[in-house]
Amino acid sequence: MKIRVKELTSKIMRNIETKYIVIVIVAVILSGSYMIGQSMKQNSIEKQQQLEIEAEQELIKLEGLNELAEKEAEEAQRSAEITRYLFCKDRAIEEYWSYVELNGTVEDGVVEAETWIWDEAKKDKQQRIENCKDLYLE
Repeated sequence: MKIRVKELTSKIMRNIETKYIVIVIVAVILSGSYMIGQSMKQNSIEKQQQLEIEAEQELIKLEGLNELAEKEAEEAQRSAEITRYLFCKDRAIEEYWSYVELNGTVEDGVVEAETWIWDEAKKDKQQRIENCKDLYLE
């Protein structure tokens, strides 16, 4: 019977030791899993922050390109307005000469007309040029 108590005590102690070892192993596994999970979570947060920074930089870049495109469009619009003004002005000058030629005489490429015809043509030309300015330069 003495042996039996000793054996039982020994078995109980081994069971207790085994339980403690199992508990320690489970605790190590759980804490390791928790640490890995936290590490993955931190990596995910850092990656998300990096993506946000990159997206913000891309947005700033696109805004800059948009501003540049707007400036180029404004310059193109201004250039077109100047071209239309110059065309309109050339038409006013052509009308000036046509009026003088129709109301005067042309001999050997020289136009002769009375002063009032020249004055009227000049007045009309200046008015047309002013109209061109109003239409295309303002």
